[in-house]
Amino acid sequence: MTIHIKIPNRTWDGALLDQIYHSIQSAPELGFVYKTSLSDLVKENENRPSLWSAFIDKKLVGTAVVGSRAANQHLWRHGDIAVFPEFRRRRYGTSLYFTQILQAILEGRRIIEDTVVPDLSPWMVGQGFLPAIGYTQFGVLPGRTRAFKDIELWGGDTHLLVDNFFDRLPDDLTIDIYDTPKVRDGFQKNVEIFDKYFPQLAAWFRSQRDEILTGDFYGVSLNVTVLDDSSQTRDAGGNWIKLSKGVRP
Repeated sequence: MTIHIKIPNRTWDGALLDQIYHSIQSAPELGFVYKTSLSDLVKENENRPSLWSAFIDKKLVGTAVVGSRAANQHLWRHGDIAVFPEFRRRRYGTSLYFTQILQAILEGRRIIEDTVVPDLSPWMVGQGFLPAIGYTQFGVLPGRTRAFKDIELWGGDTHLLVDNFFDRLPDDLTIDIYDTPKVRDGFQKNVEIFDKYFPQLAAWFRSQRDEILTGDFYGVSLNVTVLDDSSQTRDAGGNWIKLSKGVRP
């Protein structure tokens, strides 16, 4: 079976967008998510990907959202990542995590973070999922939730984490990639700082970004859409038009 990670947009059928909302609600350990929040993420996808959905053929199996980008331009925070219960333990969630790693590379974000409530998601920590893909525990916020449960902060350096995924990805995986003006602007600002303080890291990000834009990231199939900032990239309905695969304008 082919798994395809797609980037929802406002042209998608409303019933399908409702399914995306319910895919997150199917994981109660993630807490309540407002529908309007997902609508905002679908809209933001036109500027830079922030919400992804995983499909087997045409069947939705999971969803991932970005956590936060605002305060620290060099930092990527995973948000809610959920797979319907009947499709878990098939590495579809791993594929969604990996998709966000690719987006972090495209934006030049050198640190990855994830937050976990161990009492609600014990399989993520200890000897679980996050340690298995190389994430380490940064710290604990004791009694931080409304129900006085601890929150653990996990993460690592982007350039060290990415290689941990390749042996864990399912076969026949395709990931949609959007390279937009906002994505490129964030990348440029970050690597300019890396050039000053850590030139080797700047070179790594440039090489990996170029590798992603070829449409084949070390054997992982990527469906790359490059968008420029002219009005010609939108059709009469305001939707993005695909320009080219693996080529920057």
